[in-house]
Amino acid sequence: MSSSLRTGDSVVVRTGDDKGTVGKILKLNKKKGQIVVEGVNVRTKHVKPRKEGESGQLLKQEMPIHISNVKFSEEAAPAVAEPSE
Repeated sequence: MSSSLRTGDSVVVRTGDDKGTVGKILKLNKKKGQIVVEGVNVRTKHVKPRKEGESGQLLKQEMPIHISNVKFSEEAAPAVAEPSE
């Protein structure tokens, strides 16, 4: 399955909190069997201020999920033109 998915493909999340969510693949790690999907498994990280006078921030970023938890989405796939007769 990992060979059929590529960065930029549209997938549907099959399990977990984001079940049913459709998103594009941002990163693919075939060695670990994980992918990062846009808008799925978003985590919030609190960042302390580094310099004087700077304020802290909340960073939101997508974290990887296992490749078996997604399937290829036919909805956003490029349309194949049917030959006209």
